[in-house]
Amino acid sequence: MAKLSLSEVSKKFHVDRSTIYRAVRNGRLSRSSDGQFDLAEVIRCFGEPEQTSQKIKSSKQEGDESTKKLIAHLENEVKKYQEREER
Repeated sequence: MAKLSLSEVSKKFHVDRSTIYRAVRNGRLSRSSDGQFDLAEVIRCFGEPEQTSQKIKSSKQEGDESTKKLIAHLENEVKKYQEREER
């Protein structure tokens, strides 16, 4: 079974450290004697971790599309200014 530190749980599950401490104190989450958390236990308490790689890919694709639109718009503006200068 995979073991996670407090920092790893906080980062992977996007949960504040204080929330994790509160879950341990209230008995919703257990911690081993070495301070590590069992992955299955953390999933049971906080749910599945978010898939950050999918979010990054989708936001990057959205960014690519908006960047392409911006580039096309700016290229059109440059053409207009060049035509105006030629007159």
